[in-house]
Parts: sequence; structure tokens; C-alpha cells
Amino acid sequence: MRYADADKMAALWRFIRTAKSGWSLSQAALMTKTSYSFCRTCVEVFLKQGFVVQVGQNGKKRLYKSSALAAKTPEVPRNF
Repeated sequence: MRYADADKMAALWRFIRTAKSGWSLSQAALMTKTSYSFCRTCVEVFLKQGFVVQVGQNGKKRLYKSSALAAKTPEVPRNF
């Protein structure tokens, strides 16, 4: 991750930890003022690491929620 992306990552991590269950990538991008592709890349990594869980779909949109591991982790995970 580049240094310029650190602020974006911090904003996305705050969103993930505070958003209610059932948010989509487009909502995350809109609320954090980042690109859809940046959110998609980060959320895919967080899915593999167990910080985010997919909870369903709304049409073609996948819906996510933060896991208990994310609730226990106040700092942005740095193992990208």
C-alpha cells in the first residue's frame, strides 16, 4: 500500500467498523469518498482475513458487515 492510500484506508476502515450490517461497495465508496475499485480491492482482502463477512445480495450487489474480529481491531490492519 502506498503512503497516499493510508488516509483512504483509514476512512474505509472507520466506515467498515461503524456501518450497520448490509452495506455495499458502492455505499462504502460514496461515504468514504474513495473509488469503487479501491473499496473492492480492500474489502476482498478483508474478506480473506476475516474482518468482513458477506451477508447477502440485493440484486447483483453483494452486502457486507464487519465481523467480531473487526470490532476487536481499532487500528487499520497493515498486512496488505
